[in-house]
Amino acid sequence: MVKNQSVHATDLKYYQGYHDVMSVFLLTLDTNLGYYGGEVASRFILNDFLTLEFEESLIPLSKMVFFLVRKEDEDLYNLVSDHGNYSFPMFATSWILTLFSHDIERFGNLQRLFDFFLSSHPIMIVYFCVGLIKYNKAALEEYVEQTGDVSTATFVVFKTPIRCLNSEEVLEKVLESA
Repeated sequence: MVKNQSVHATDLKYYQGYHDVMSVFLLTLDTNLGYYGGEVASRFILNDFLTLEFEESLIPLSKMVFFLVRKEDEDLYNLVSDHGNYSFPMFATSWILTLFSHDIERFGNLQRLFDFFLSSHPIMIVYFCVGLIKYNKAALEEYVEQTGDVSTATFVVFKTPIRCLNSEEVLEKVLESA
């Protein structure tokens, strides 16, 4: 029997950034619908973050990002993982936990991204992260070429807010790539 679970269930725990996601629902749908939209997202997209420890929820998704980047482009993987020194993309932690709601300044673009995530499989956040990393390959390479510093390249290029996603054109390119 499947347990009926709501955001009021005692087995759900708050995590840092959850309020960022819920605020998008409340600001977009108003109080009543926002509450129910947030509940659906909590049950079907964010459930692992609300019920499991990060070692069981965030870390596997993060490692999947690196796995897919490596499958797509070995050179890019070496760049973002500092030649394998990082086992997961720490720079993408807030992306995954907040579905980018902590990182995008243009609210319309954030709403577009939420539409995409809500209409897709919950794993789509991983593919979107890979698409964003691929989109920024040239900027990463340029930074490393200028500074010679691979270890901080991702933290500099992907610092928040992620300015490139404030462009509708760039957002659509990354969505298409995902």
